[in-house]
Amino acid sequence: MVNRKDTVGITRSEALQLLAEVPLFRGLASDELIELFRGVQHRLVPAKTLLHQQGDGSTLYVLKRGRVNIYRVTRSGRKIGVLVLTPPAAFGSMNAFGLEMDGEFAETIEPSLVCTVGAPALESLLRRRPDVSLRLLEQYGRRILALERRLEELAASTAEERLATVILRLTDEAGDMIRGLTQDDLADASGTVRQTVARILAAWRNRGIVAVTRRAIRVLRREVLQDVASTGASSHVAVQASHSD
Repeated sequence: MVNRKDTVGITRSEALQLLAEVPLFRGLASDELIELFRGVQHRLVPAKTLLHQQGDGSTLYVLKRGRVNIYRVTRSGRKIGVLVLTPPAAFGSMNAFGLEMDGEFAETIEPSLVCTVGAPALESLLRRRPDVSLRLLEQYGRRILALERRLEELAASTAEERLATVILRLTDEAGDMIRGLTQDDLADASGTVRQTVARILAAWRNRGIVAVTRRAIRVLRREVLQDVASTGASSHVAVQASHSD
């Protein structure tokens, strides 16, 4: 097997290994991965690039490096973050199987390595491997549950509580530091506006709860954010709520 680099800087064997690590394709034999690989295109995607939007056809995306924000847009034009994907993760629509991202958008947060699996290759695999089909259904079910939870958070919590929840969720995945996210990104993810995020972060910084630098946030007192997120104890951090939350 020739092990040369492709246009995105990874070898064929590395690409196959990356596919094998995606939970959706867990347990596939080498020949099945190779067959799937023939229907895959790799590309390096800049930050803030829209990968999937409403009305796109059947395409499955596999995130191999970077982060992707899955969000919805309300009728008023407000973005509601559903979840942030980190590698290895798969997302997209398979219209032939009734699995669609209706009304959802996927946008890179940072430069990302993404591969696209065309419908013919994936449909062939799903018909041969019902276990992969079940995992795909489970994945879509988890995304619907995540959306339901986000809507409940928006309806029942304050901007401060939602922002604490988002920061805890992101730092759970990446340690105590969040890098590469703007205040606009955090506003989208927490269902509020940038000015409110800036005001809350400033209050938290003054209390020594977080350290904020350009495009980076370090959590210093996780227990306080956990208290805010879980109980809504806003007395820990005195912040005036914005009327535009």
